[in-house]
Amino acid sequence: MIITLEQIRKLSIFLIILFLLLLYNIYSKLFFDWYGIDIIVRSYSFLFSFFCIFNYTQIDIEQYKTIYQKRYRSYANFLLFFETRLIPFLFIYFVSTLHSLIDTINKSNWPYAGYFGILDGRFTNIVFYSLILFIVLRYRLKPSLAIPIFIGASIAFYFLDKAVYDTIIAGWGLIIFKTIKVATITAVLLFEYFQLHILSIAAISLITGILLITGAMSTYIMLYYQAEEPKTKNEISIKLLRYGIHWKLDNLKESIITSLNYKDFTLYSTYLTFLGIPLDFTYDEWLRLLFTDTIEMSDDIALHLLQKEINIPFDSIIDYAYNASIIHNQKLQSAQHLAQLAARFADGKEQKIIDLFEKGNMSFKIWAMNVMQHHNKMIYIPLLLPHCTDINETMSSTAYSTITKITGKNFSSQLNLPYNNPKVLRAIKDFYFQKNTIQ
Repeated sequence: MIITLEQIRKLSIFLIILFLLLLYNIYSKLFFDWYGIDIIVRSYSFLFSFFCIFNYTQIDIEQYKTIYQKRYRSYANFLLFFETRLIPFLFIYFVSTLHSLIDTINKSNWPYAGYFGILDGRFTNIVFYSLILFIVLRYRLKPSLAIPIFIGASIAFYFLDKAVYDTIIAGWGLIIFKTIKVATITAVLLFEYFQLHILSIAAISLITGILLITGAMSTYIMLYYQAEEPKTKNEISIKLLRYGIHWKLDNLKESIITSLNYKDFTLYSTYLTFLGIPLDFTYDEWLRLLFTDTIEMSDDIALHLLQKEINIPFDSIIDYAYNASIIHNQKLQSAQHLAQLAARFADGKEQKIIDLFEKGNMSFKIWAMNVMQHHNKMIYIPLLLPHCTDINETMSSTAYSTITKITGKNFSSQLNLPYNNPKVLRAIKDFYFQKNTIQ
């Protein structure tokens, strides 16, 4: 390991600085968690990785071949490949895994949170940026070419990587993409050093990628059996589901129904929907999920129920919303799907909407207006009209937009006057009485 020891000596000062920064990062995470330290450590990790690659590309392998052949004989060439090509990237990956472990050290489910980051490849794109730098430096390109190629290729890789993960939300496509990424690193290093036949490189790289990704998925399963907390087990099941692997989904589903964890449900429903698998809950389970303490979760459940033929008691929905407006206040206003679901079952319940509207706070009134918009009944216009002049702009604008939706007419635009102008309000009133007279 002559070359490795030489490189360690050359990098010793930088290694010590990196070690001290990582220690301080641990202290920061445990006691005050200032994001500035994360930025400093991450930036230094990038600079250290690039400097490490620069040093390794300056090695003249020919001058070591004789020594290695005498000492290691038939293994000399493979050992040189390992020391000069694999070790720098393995070391950069090791620093990334350390950073992932440290970044999650203040999480309640540490070290599992760190393990998940490592298995997901968190912070490991630095390996690909380093590979781009390695190619640029290895082929001795002029700075006028090397710099724009490195920057351009790095930016292109970043956006390509982001585009793939934004497009492929879940499924085997993610596993295939990760396999391709690992295979690409292997292929580039093999081709640059051994210059093997393209088919041999493709086969070796593909096998390497499959083995590593399979190992990562198997590690998730192993961690599932080691973990004791249900929260950690749920997270593992969700991560495997993201890769299209249905692991302990029944346990996950039961846990979501019991705990009503909004984050778990969101990921669970998102991945299943992307995979084309319907959410399968009983009627009572849907009701339990709908009438939860979390308005955001209730609104998400309402979105799913809008796509199903399930009859939900209107009184239960509006009473839930009324009580939620007292506890959560403004959060209820954004529950558009819940309002739409309530409107679906509102026929014959108009008077209850009016009665609760008059008693409710501003948050409930605005939410109830959304129900009225979807219910689309003229009976609500006399109730809404006075609120068009409310001093609260959100209240007045919502009242007017509700009237516009119900009547199908924009009186403010027609008269070229503000919606709270007396002439506009008079026009709305006349329209209402005209419609009632005709009916």
